[in-house]
Amino acid sequence: MGHSDVDQAAFCWRERRTLLTFDWDFFGMEELPYHRTPGIVVIDCDRRRAKDISRAIDTLARFEHTIGAVQRGTHVVVRADGHVGVWTGPNLRMPPAFRYRFDEQFRPLVWRP
Repeated sequence: MGHSDVDQAAFCWRERRTLLTFDWDFFGMEELPYHRTPGIVVIDCDRRRAKDISRAIDTLARFEHTIGAVQRGTHVVVRADGHVGVWTGPNLRMPPAFRYRFDEQFRPLVWRP
């Protein structure tokens, strides 16, 4: 609390942590160079609904169990409906490099756009 988005991202970089947030401002921060960007996960759901948050976090857990930890420079968007988009390069205006969807049994379906 009380620190800028850039400071929070820099802290995550130094500590080798993934930044987990609801804040879309972290997706493609122009003030932070790509080569110094920690792994960033944006949870895209209705924050007023505990069930949506729970589903999104569960989807993230399934994603990391299947794929592994979010790496530096990677941007991930996780939705409550089981969809995950993964950007692995600096151009976040392009479609995601990979997309995943976890079905009701949490089996991953993977496709490239």
